[in-house]
Amino acid sequence: MVSPPVCTPAEPPSGAFLLSAALRARGFDAVLLDLSLEFYMGIFEREGAGQVSKALELLRGRRGGFTPQTHRTACGFLHGSLVEESRRTGWRTTLMDLEPPTGSHSPSRILQICEEGSAPFQDLYERALDPVLDELKPREVLVSVSYLSQLAGAIDAIRHIARRGIATRAGGSLLNSLRETGEGAGELGRVLGRLEYGDGGSLAGTAPGEAMLNRLRWPLTAGRTDYISPRPVVPFAISTGCFWNRCLFCPDRTQPFRKIGPDALVSLMEDAPGEIVSAGPVIHLLDSALAPGYLDEALPSLRRSGAAFYGFARPSRDILSGDLLERAAESGCAMLQYGVESADRKLLETFDKGIDPDTASEVVRRTAGLGIRTYCYFLFGLPGEGPASRAGTMDFIERNAADIDYANISIFNLPVNCELTERAGEFGIRPVRRLQGDDRIRLYLPFTTSGESPRHEVRRFLAGAKASRPGLRSVLTRTPRWFRAAHLAMLEIDGRRSVLDPRFED
Repeated sequence: MVSPPVCTPAEPPSGAFLLSAALRARGFDAVLLDLSLEFYMGIFEREGAGQVSKALELLRGRRGGFTPQTHRTACGFLHGSLVEESRRTGWRTTLMDLEPPTGSHSPSRILQICEEGSAPFQDLYERALDPVLDELKPREVLVSVSYLSQLAGAIDAIRHIARRGIATRAGGSLLNSLRETGEGAGELGRVLGRLEYGDGGSLAGTAPGEAMLNRLRWPLTAGRTDYISPRPVVPFAISTGCFWNRCLFCPDRTQPFRKIGPDALVSLMEDAPGEIVSAGPVIHLLDSALAPGYLDEALPSLRRSGAAFYGFARPSRDILSGDLLERAAESGCAMLQYGVESADRKLLETFDKGIDPDTASEVVRRTAGLGIRTYCYFLFGLPGEGPASRAGTMDFIERNAADIDYANISIFNLPVNCELTERAGEFGIRPVRRLQGDDRIRLYLPFTTSGESPRHEVRRFLAGAKASRPGLRSVLTRTPRWFRAAHLAMLEIDGRRSVLDPRFED
């Protein structure tokens, strides 16, 4: 199984990792090769000794984590190296993205430049892919495409593997999302060849309705696994789908909500290599939102794993029930990510978010008080949002700045397919559909309200807020630009539990 470039080089590609683990638990050895990590390290190691080498040493070596300032400096050296690589190849390369000169949304144009030999992967194949293919001699290679940033790499890798006479099959969450809630899924078959949709159950012949992730073993790997992280990050989920499943602009409401049994985590971690266990792993819970009941049930297994953990939760009354947060902290919870989104109660009710701003404030405050890092997500530009609503959300951030460790400030995108899009007229939304002959893939639609795009006004507002709001500035200063998904739980924040806490040691 190949994960093409690029996704974050700080942790294993979650979809490929868990599918490989699920297949191995069922007797299929789908050896995982992370070409994204290989791609990045090929660039960084060309630098030799110097600031890039020192940055890698710091980001891998600080087992107790690092301050936001140190992290920012180290990532700056890596980013600078990628800026030079972008100039050399003409492909914009960052620590989270790889964009060809054509852009990333037109599969046919990407295929064309790959056929012209313009893709920057030949050295990668020669040193990382071909030796593994020569050794394993697979009949078929699975290519896992989770992100748009991997599409160009997947197209070119499939062409290379096919030239060697080996069959391929592409799948992953990007393909599933485009087919179920996006536009342009049909274009992918023309550039990727044979496609595999779903959770991979058909590969193992699982029974209908059986969750692939209920049985896991540590996956076999090929190539390098020296991820850019002070501790190994292990992807896992205690559920799939969303237990709330009511938000009007959620594109995934058709996905069934299923529990993953805690035994799957136990079997995965008991099968982990000794070097992973001894390095003090951190479990990245991938759930759309941790269902409080399922989290409660999983805490003994999480505690038994000996690992720290972090993931998404809803900042609602449920998470405050009993002593759940206290026991989560005692079981190794290093960070919780909260979708606060807005402080406008009416707006939240309109879109059926099930969140109350006062409760969200209490959740964030209590979480931080227990020493658990908080990463809050705020969403501006919702249809119907006005200046007072935006200002109110900024006031929320100012009031809670001491308890908000990190913030993600984003602007609303309208999913191609969701209930809000279906009811667009009720909310004064005019979606901009693609023109006939447009082969671009997309998960979101441009839209206007009152004849204008709200994005321009929101950008102006956010620029002004960042300049005038000291609480917001302090939160954003703590929030790194890069490696957010993998590293935030390990940053040193005053008043938050250190990952060198005895609870997290062997």
